[in-house]
Amino acid sequence: MPKIQSHTVIDITPEKFLNACDSTELNELELLLSSPRYREKMNEVEIEDEWPQEEFENLPMAGPIPQELLDSFPEKEVRRCHQCGCTDDDCRQCIDRTGEPCHWVAEDLCSACAENAEPEKTNL
Repeated sequence: MPKIQSHTVIDITPEKFLNACDSTELNELELLLSSPRYREKMNEVEIEDEWPQEEFENLPMAGPIPQELLDSFPEKEVRRCHQCGCTDDDCRQCIDRTGEPCHWVAEDLCSACAENAEPEKTNL
């Protein structure tokens, strides 16, 4: 059977990437970027690579979300790790501990805690 190979180039700018993220992904990115690992990496940028400040002076600043808008959203049940308490929206302690965000390995157990969990005993 013949093989078909394809070469695709996708141009994704940081802005396009961020626009494609949902709120959970944006929160994870914010947590990652604020972690010591990435703060150090961002500080490694040489001075000549800095963006000119004047390009950003006239950009509008985002403000807080009005409480009445927040109140209009229905309450959702928050998935929470039974060991460390992290959620889909906040896994800062896992990032601080492991250097990267966790993921779910069970309904109420994240990957960062699963590595330290005792294996379940089975009856043979």
